[in-house]
Amino acid sequence: MESVYLANFMALVVLVDAYCTCAVIDARAANHEPDIAVVVISDVCLSLYTLELTFIFYVFDKWSVLKDWMMILDVIIVA
Repeated sequence: MESVYLANFMALVVLVDAYCTCAVIDARAANHEPDIAVVVISDVCLSLYTLELTFIFYVFDKWSVLKDWMMILDVIIVA
């Protein structure tokens, strides 16, 4: 999990998810149904977050992972 490419990819996923979340909030605030593509992309981002956390817990010792405050924050956000 020391890959710079994976970290940058996940940062891009976070940015795309933030954009999609804003688009959904704006659509609902205007009493419109959000575009289905935006909702699907947001769901794919959530799936990627879940896969990343599952992989990390599978590869590394669970207790050592939970000692890292960033991992605790990720678990709270995804849950």
